[in-house]
Amino acid sequence: MAGAYAGVCLMCGRTLGYAVQGTFRTSPGGVRPQQEGRHLRCGYCGGGVLFEPDAELPRDWVAEMGREEAVSAPPRRAYRRRAV
Repeated sequence: MAGAYAGVCLMCGRTLGYAVQGTFRTSPGGVRPQQEGRHLRCGYCGGGVLFEPDAELPRDWVAEMGREEAVSAPPRRAYRRRAV
């Protein structure tokens, strides 16, 4: 699967999640990494995050992560344009 990368902490070695087609998905039950400037830090220990190519990412796992994020996402507000 092209475009899939595993986000691994350099200090504790945990896999925090996967970047699939430009979208980062946190592992189910895991802690989301913290953004510090342009870099990501591990949510567990604060170490740097390295993205490694991962060609063996199961598609059902990606679908499960997408459903979990969709359920936890806050509802979007609808904006109406004012008539001129």
